Amino acid sequence: MRKRNSLTIALTLSLLIAVLGILQPAWSQEVTAAIVGTITDPSGAPITNAEVTAKDVERGTVWTAKTNDSGAYNILRIPVGNYTLRVSAPGFQSAVYPAFTLQLNQTARVDVPMKVGQVSETVEVTGAAPVLQTQSTEVGTVLESHAVTSVPLAGRNYLQLALLAPGATTNNPEGLNEPHNLDNSSRPFINGNREQANQYFLDGQLNSEDKNNETSFVPNIDAIQEFNIITQNASAEFGNYEGGVISVSTKSGTNNFHGSVFEFLRNDKFNANLPSNGWSKGVLAQENTPTQIVPGHSADGTILKPEFRYNLFGGTIGGPIIKNKLFFFADYQGLRDLNSGETGAQLLTQRMRNGDFGQLCTDFGGAFDGAGNCTGGIGIQLHNPNNTAQAVPFNNLASAGYPISTVAQNLFGQTKYYPLPQVDSVGGGNNFFFNSGNSINTDQGDLKIDYNISDKDHVFGRYSQMHLRNPAFSGCLFCAAGSAQGADQPIRNAVVDWSHTFSANLLNDARIGFNAVRFDQSLVQTSSLGNIGQQLGIAGANFEVPGLLNIQIPGIGPGAEPSLGQLNLVQIFHTTQGQFNDNLSITHGRHTIKTGFQYVRFRQNYLYNGNNGALGSIGLPGNSGSGLSDLWLGVASGGVRDAYVNPTQFRDRGNLYALYVQDDWRTTSTLTLNLGLRFEDHTPLYEVKNRAVNFGLFTGAIQVPTSAHRALYNNYLGIGDWEPRLGLSWAPAALHGKTVFRAGYAISSFFEGGGANEQPSLNPPFGIIGQSPASDATLNSIAQGYPAPTSCAAIDFACYAGIRIRVTDQNIRPAMNQQWNLTIQHEFTNTLTAQIGYVGQHGTHLLNFFQATQLEGLNAAGTIAKPGEPIVSRIAGPYLGGGAAGSLYSADNSALGGANAIAGTNMSNASQRYDALQAVLQKRMSNGLQAQVAYTYSKCLSNSPGYFGTGWGSTNATSSGGQPGWQNSYDGRADWGPCF
Repeated sequence: MRKRNSLTIALTLSLLIAVLGILQPAWSQEVTAAIVGTITDPSGAPITNAEVTAKDVERGTVWTAKTNDSGAYNILRIPVGNYTLRVSAPGFQSAVYPAFTLQLNQTARVDVPMKVGQVSETVEVTGAAPVLQTQSTEVGTVLESHAVTSVPLAGRNYLQLALLAPGATTNNPEGLNEPHNLDNSSRPFINGNREQANQYFLDGQLNSEDKNNETSFVPNIDAIQEFNIITQNASAEFGNYEGGVISVSTKSGTNNFHGSVFEFLRNDKFNANLPSNGWSKGVLAQENTPTQIVPGHSADGTILKPEFRYNLFGGTIGGPIIKNKLFFFADYQGLRDLNSGETGAQLLTQRMRNGDFGQLCTDFGGAFDGAGNCTGGIGIQLHNPNNTAQAVPFNNLASAGYPISTVAQNLFGQTKYYPLPQVDSVGGGNNFFFNSGNSINTDQGDLKIDYNISDKDHVFGRYSQMHLRNPAFSGCLFCAAGSAQGADQPIRNAVVDWSHTFSANLLNDARIGFNAVRFDQSLVQTSSLGNIGQQLGIAGANFEVPGLLNIQIPGIGPGAEPSLGQLNLVQIFHTTQGQFNDNLSITHGRHTIKTGFQYVRFRQNYLYNGNNGALGSIGLPGNSGSGLSDLWLGVASGGVRDAYVNPTQFRDRGNLYALYVQDDWRTTSTLTLNLGLRFEDHTPLYEVKNRAVNFGLFTGAIQVPTSAHRALYNNYLGIGDWEPRLGLSWAPAALHGKTVFRAGYAISSFFEGGGANEQPSLNPPFGIIGQSPASDATLNSIAQGYPAPTSCAAIDFACYAGIRIRVTDQNIRPAMNQQWNLTIQHEFTNTLTAQIGYVGQHGTHLLNFFQATQLEGLNAAGTIAKPGEPIVSRIAGPYLGGGAAGSLYSADNSALGGANAIAGTNMSNASQRYDALQAVLQKRMSNGLQAQVAYTYSKCLSNSPGYFGTGWGSTNATSSGGQPGWQNSYDGRADWGPCF
């Protein structure tokens, strides 16, 4: 058990008491920058009431502030860009600081010493632009527009930039390429945290799909002003993250018109063929070629280059509507990606369709003896599927009197969808070749308006949208090979921001916006098939869903793909995040105080038919000697499907409330303290029509929503909701301000989505029922198909007997992540810095997925077996009633091990530890060169990879293949291993 630090708790409570008196409704996520500093006379004494003016070089906008009794000034929440600084005070010459760049979330410190003289006299201050990070202990990376557009990014996906930051990595770099399809994209792992634990912002507006924690709108990189990733110790303004905070600010118009046009083109006309085909395009078949040419192949036997078209194009334009007042910026990007290729399948030859499977012997080097038995080579001998000792002479099922199944007979009659193979053999594996692939069409754009109403009021608004269409196509609709899911994905993101300056020491910023994601995926290319499964003679094969179910057939020969149909994994996610924020910034002496309020409304409409598919599968075990002959005989057994009970969208709703205060205290000219505290409450999700069922994790009691308790898990309110953010930044005068030492500690929380397949709404009688086919491996048993799914007449134990259920622990809570760092940064030149430091994290209460109906093993002594001890028997575990008579466990799994008696369970009981040495060398843009080199030496250990696992061939020790779930539901310590 983790021990709490009493000092941390005391400091947290002290901060809370201190800030409650000044807390005002305000917002969190900072999307701008700030300039702070001290104005002094020649003796070093502070100058009071000096006027400091920052001017945006590109837009002419001016921002002013007055120094206080300490000579300190603060110009807060101004847009990123290039600025000059002018300082004036009675009795002193006016000082002008040359242009420098403000980066996203940067607090630049510019101290200006004044000279005695007339205000009308002007002197230019010589000095380097601020590059050291002396006001904050955040760990992260900022990239300006030039770097964003200059770095080669495959598919122009900005998320690849995250990998430039120390501590960021991925085990699926291809998933960071375009197109940004929510179903196949990936996200960076930051400081060992799960890829779904990051938070994304676009101009301060949330930019994520929250049901599965996916990223949302991917902006045109020509429209990005700056990219900022905070990998640790973010200020109290940021919340609901465990990994990193990835922010993007879009460009604004300026006093001059600017624009760009681009196109990236790839085409098969420019490509060589594969080396196996001699790099050539192939020799086309002539009309008088006497032999049959396989489609996709040339007359010389080589494979023709597949058709490939890739066009990524667009442009930007921005400029003034009213100079110095009103500006616009707009951009468009389109993608046309046609990617197709040859796909092979193994179909029954004409002889096989007639019942003669002799080719299973002769095509593999065998021969039949006088008795009709296959000998020699690797030929296959068929036999009676229910009596392996009874061989089929000459592999001729028809001559031996075996009847063809009605399903096979109907299948062979569908020559449009199940044609004869082009190669009259099965020895080479696939014998039918066709074109398949997908087309990805994307259109997206942004429109941003900036309006400087007055010196005190500034407004901007931005609207962005993207529509991705991903139709798939296949030259063989019955073939499992070459099929793909089609997707339709429109995304909208908008924000309006208004900042108002009450006085030189008081500024308010209000923001409202939304992010809406629609993701619809289904087998659109098979919708025209109607109830084809039932038409072929498979009973119950098309409950609410068109198409052909997945008939799993073992292949014969190298790379053979004889399977038919598809699972049909229908996915519909319509999620919206509406947010309102208001932020108040106060300057008092050497204190810069920001206090805020955040409200987010989560709206999640979804329909998911489970990982087994709405059509499901049915297996041909090869009992007759091969899967191909099993198809002819109709011998089938095994399979599973997740059948809809009520195929309508579920509608979950929830809220996030947060309060924060952040005090950046410049105690001296060399020491800055960052003192912050955030309170964050995630209210439980509930289904608007109460269509959900949960189960007591230990009691097994059935739980349904009521008017008083609509959510099926409790609202966590505890010490974990209070998140201190502490930091220290010290730039010793003895080192001439060229070196800064930083230390920080922070706690952040994150409520991870449990995945669409584990939601309480999917439990009967509202969601899906896992079914097995009725087929029993006898002749023509494939026709038995699936029974019609039935809904429960009443919600009781009998409703859940022998089926898969989904369980959410009632005490589930947000993950809590403690972060700490100690770093040193040194400035070599005014454009070159180096940083090295130790970064550590400890995550607790991470979401974990496990099997609650797993049996516990007993040793020879009749006690629970320890790791490594032989297991001689098994008993029910402690969950869901522990197998007691009349409990849910006994009803759900009366045989203590039924195939479908699974209770997938979400519980926040996993943990993680990360320690790293991180170093980065950064050169800011000068003389046309900008560079960053990062290095990380780290170790990350965890006992759970999370619901989504790590996948992609991971060597994660926590579970086989990086998949979610403890191997032993009762011993999470045994899964302690590398995070990914």
